[in-house]
Amino acid sequence: MLDVIDIIARSRTALKKAFLSLERAAGEMGLRIYEIKTKYLTTRESKNQQSYFQIKNFNFEAVQSFKYLGSLINVNNDNSAEIKKIILMANKGFYG
Repeated sequence: MLDVIDIIARSRTALKKAFLSLERAAGEMGLRIYEIKTKYLTTRESKNQQSYFQIKNFNFEAVQSFKYLGSLINVNNDNSAEIKKIILMANKGFYG
């Protein structure tokens, strides 16, 4: 079974602290975090954005967008593509 957890933080320090708490709690229950399936996205553009975010021995890949609970999330906080997709699906349902 695979569970999806979203950690939202205002800073890298807060993100690191939240992740370490999650890792500790998961470990106490015999669960582990799969580094390969864990991604990292920032909503602020940065000239020197790293391609990975490292916490302890974990290296999380930085991505420009990903699908979360069926919705597309991206670095620009631009949801116009998602809105167009929903309108298209509604039109197909109405006219189909």
